[in-house]
Amino acid sequence: MSDGWPADRLFVSAARLSEAITQLEPRLCHVITELSGLSLTPRQVLRLSGHWLLHLAHHVGGVIGSTTEEQAEREPVAKVALRITTDRAEGTSLIKIDKQYRLAVESLIAHAWRIRQMPDNLVLQKMQSPGQTQRRQSAVQSLYGLQRRFTGSRRQIWIVDPYLKLSRKEILTAMLKTRQSVFWASGSGQFRLEQVPINAETRILLASEQPITDFTSLVSSLIPLLIPLGYAEGLSVCREQLESMISRPPQILYTATGIQMSHFVQVAACFWGERGTRLCVHQHGGHSGLDYAHVLEDLEADVSDTFFTLGWSDSRASVQPLPTAMPGHRRRRPRHRLLMMSLESAPYLYRLQPFCLPEHYAACIAESSDFLADLVSHLPIVLRSEKSTFERLKSSCSSLGWEPMKGSGPKSAANAKLVVHNYFGTSWLETLAMNIPTVCFIPTGIHRFREAARPFVEALAKVGVIHHSGAEAAKFVNGLNGDPRAWWQSAGVQEAREAFVARYANFSDNWLPAWIEEFERLLAK
Repeated sequence: MSDGWPADRLFVSAARLSEAITQLEPRLCHVITELSGLSLTPRQVLRLSGHWLLHLAHHVGGVIGSTTEEQAEREPVAKVALRITTDRAEGTSLIKIDKQYRLAVESLIAHAWRIRQMPDNLVLQKMQSPGQTQRRQSAVQSLYGLQRRFTGSRRQIWIVDPYLKLSRKEILTAMLKTRQSVFWASGSGQFRLEQVPINAETRILLASEQPITDFTSLVSSLIPLLIPLGYAEGLSVCREQLESMISRPPQILYTATGIQMSHFVQVAACFWGERGTRLCVHQHGGHSGLDYAHVLEDLEADVSDTFFTLGWSDSRASVQPLPTAMPGHRRRRPRHRLLMMSLESAPYLYRLQPFCLPEHYAACIAESSDFLADLVSHLPIVLRSEKSTFERLKSSCSSLGWEPMKGSGPKSAANAKLVVHNYFGTSWLETLAMNIPTVCFIPTGIHRFREAARPFVEALAKVGVIHHSGAEAAKFVNGLNGDPRAWWQSAGVQEAREAFVARYANFSDNWLPAWIEEFERLLAK
C-alpha cells in the first residue's frame, strides 16, 4: 500500500501506543479508586479494564490522526452528552459502531486537543445503549441458564463464554459429559446497575487535574469521562452481586471471548483471581500467533495465568497450545458453488490491527472487485458479507449472489466446492482445518507475519492458497476449471495445509477430552 496504514507503519504505531498505555495504567488505577471507593492491584485493574483502556487509546490515536477544525466545531462542547454505559461490553459496542456517540466523542477530543485542556462545561449523562434492552438471549445462552437452574453452580471449573461454533446438541452433550466438575455459563446480563448514580462532579474534576500537553495526557483526561459505570461507580455493586452468586470461587475460570467482551468475566477475573482462581484464556481470533505484533494477544497473555493457543507457542511461560472444537458442520456432497467470505466494513479506526481499519477494508474491497471482474467461474458465485459490501461489489459480477452474515459460517463454507477469503481472520483458519478447498487474497503491504509463522505461510502461498492481489487469485481459480478437488488433494497442498493447521488452526473433534485432561493437570498443581 502506498498510503493509509501499511503494515510497517501500523505495527510501529501500535508499539508506541502500547508504551503510552503502560504509562496510563497507574492513572486508570487512580480513577477507579476515586470513583468506586475500592483499592485494586495493577493486575486486577488490567483484568477488569485493560481491554477498555487499550481500545480507548487506539481510538483516540485514530481521531487525532484525522482531526480537523470542522470536527472541533461540529457542535458546542457544552452540549455534548457522553454516554456512560453500564458495562464494558456495551462501551466497546458504542465506541465501535454507535455513530452518535462516536461523533460526540470525536468532537470532544478534537476540541480538547485544540485548546489543550478539558472544557469545564461538560455534560455527563447516563444513557442506556439501544442494544442493552433489545438483545436476545442466544440458544446456547439459554442452555447455560437451564444448567444453572437445575444443577447449581458449585463446580471447581467454570467455562464462561467459550469460542465454540457448535450446535445446541453438541454443546449440551459437552455439558452433560462434564457436569460433575464443570459449570458452563454465559457472561452476559449478570449484573444490574440501573440504580447506580454517576458521580459527574468527581469525573469532571479528575478530567481537569492536568493540562493536555501530549497524547498521553489527553487520554489521561478522557479516562474519567468515558470509563463505563461498571468499572467505576458501579464496581462495588458488581462485587456484591458476584459474591451473592457463589460463596466459594472456582479453582479455574476458563474463557475465550469473555475476557474482552464480558463485564462479568472481567469482574470475576478481577476479584476471584485474588482468592486463588486460575484464569485461563483461549485464543479467539485468527491473528494471534500470526501477526507480526498483536496487542490483544499480548494483553491476554499478560493478564491470564494460562493463555491457550490454537497450536503455537513461544518463549512466554503462560502461553501453551490447546485444541478447540472443530466448527460444527455437516459436509455431505458440497453444493455446486464458489463461496466468497468477506471482511466486515470498518467505518472507523477501531484498533491498530490489520483489517480493523477503514483503509484496509477499502483496499480489500478494491481487490475483491478485481477478483470478481476477472473471474471466469464455472461455479455460481455467492458473496457472504454485509449488505453494504454486496452493494459495492455486485457491479463487478452480474451473476453475483448474496448471503447475509447470519447463521453458521463454517456450515455455509462446508456446502461450497471452493471458499475464497479476502482477508486473514478466523474464517480462513476454519476452512483450512475443515479441509475445504481454500483460496485467500490480500493486498500487498496490509499484513506482515511474524518470523516463526513465515515458513508455514510461504508454503501455503507456494501451492496457491494465498495470493496478493484479486487479479492473481482470479487467474489461479480460473485454472481450476470449476473443480478444485485435484489441486486440493494433491500431496503438496495437503502437506502445506496440515503443517499450518497443526500450529495455527488446531481445531479438533476430540477437543473436550483434551480440555478435561488439561484442567485436571491444572487442578493437581
